[in-house]
Amino acid sequence: MTGADPASIPPIFDAELATLFASLRAFDGLVVAVSGGSDSMALLHLIDRWRRKLEATTGETPPEIVVATVDHGLRTAAKDEAAFVAEQSAKLGLDHETARWHGAKPETGIQEAARAARYQLLEDLAVGRWPTLARIAIVTAHTRDDQVETFLMRLARGSGLEGLTGMNNVRRLGLLTTVALVRPLLDISKARLVATLQVHGSSWCEDPSNQDDHFERVRVRNAQQALDDLGLTHEMVSKSIARMRRANEALEENVNEMARDARLDLHDGLYARFNRDAFVTRAPELRVRFLMRLIRAFGGQSLPARLIKVEALSERLVSGGDTTHALGGCLIKTSANHMVILREPDRNPFPTFELKPGDIKIWDRRFRVSVSGGGEEGIKVEALGVHAKVLLADADGARGRTVEYAAATLPGFWHRGRLVAVPQLDCFVQAGSQTTLTDGPLAEACRSQFVFNSIFD
Repeated sequence: MTGADPASIPPIFDAELATLFASLRAFDGLVVAVSGGSDSMALLHLIDRWRRKLEATTGETPPEIVVATVDHGLRTAAKDEAAFVAEQSAKLGLDHETARWHGAKPETGIQEAARAARYQLLEDLAVGRWPTLARIAIVTAHTRDDQVETFLMRLARGSGLEGLTGMNNVRRLGLLTTVALVRPLLDISKARLVATLQVHGSSWCEDPSNQDDHFERVRVRNAQQALDDLGLTHEMVSKSIARMRRANEALEENVNEMARDARLDLHDGLYARFNRDAFVTRAPELRVRFLMRLIRAFGGQSLPARLIKVEALSERLVSGGDTTHALGGCLIKTSANHMVILREPDRNPFPTFELKPGDIKIWDRRFRVSVSGGGEEGIKVEALGVHAKVLLADADGARGRTVEYAAATLPGFWHRGRLVAVPQLDCFVQAGSQTTLTDGPLAEACRSQFVFNSIFD
């Protein structure tokens, strides 16, 4: 409705609330992110109306709700805005918390850093408030306008189909957490949210950074009238996004079928191995998507590989021959019949940390590691490294050398300087090896799970 007469724009009616917030009924706790701007204040009032209507009409108890405002420490007005949101939340009978971003701020890429900090702060607040709840959502007020702006920004960078499908309505925030990010207003225009506030006499704060054209999103927003004149309205772009999403879902299913046909084996994160012919005979788009998923899964802490580089790699792999390539923190090895992808041992340092009994952490963005049982003594987790050669001394042949090479990139569990477990190697280490990995309660307490085991389900 860009360019429409404001008086003709309808607010959000109560009859729409059940459909609009249907996804929220799957959660036990909601952290509603409210900055004080028009979009998030409308979200606050709409969720309050939804929860009251849900209780009154169905007798169903709505999820627990806390309103959260993030103060990034970048503007002096942020403190007053947080106080305003707290006051408005109290009037609705809702708890409010302010999460503050402490520490030094980067000189460049401040919006990206602030966004990452915001979600981390909201996630920490959610888990801290409800440590025993299994289903928690962070709810944000992203609108159709934000969706269109994201599409245009990605289009300007030459994004592929996957990138041009826009933001998801629901997604998990991280590898370790079960906290979800939910955006229930992605199909609603900002104009309708403003109309909703005006009809109900509700106020909001204006963030001056939303007018600062140093930021790309603001420049895209300011160009909207020129785009409207060309027919690139929010309505038409939103239709394209929906159609691209439909096409993307179909392609993703084809990639899953490709993985099955190629007999892909992830070896619980040790390395990926698949049939070469099933790869090279597929359409270029499917090959690129297949590679992209595997490189993301096995690349560890490396930055994601750029699409243009994955496209070029896909073409090189089709040419045949026994070759080895490096990309996105991975080694990609080809032979006459098979291809293998594994973490590159010399790319980016591996993390080292201590696990106390009961701790769960993500190691190298690939493995969820934990130690069960009681007691206070910690277990050190670090890359197996040169010890892989000792454990796999009997390995021979090309596949044996691949296992040995990949094993060096696995998490090993150490107690008092002694290696006690490498869970991913249990099926490869021979009974007569120098180190026993599976015997004894200490070794059995050490667990490691590849977090990408389900990427082709």
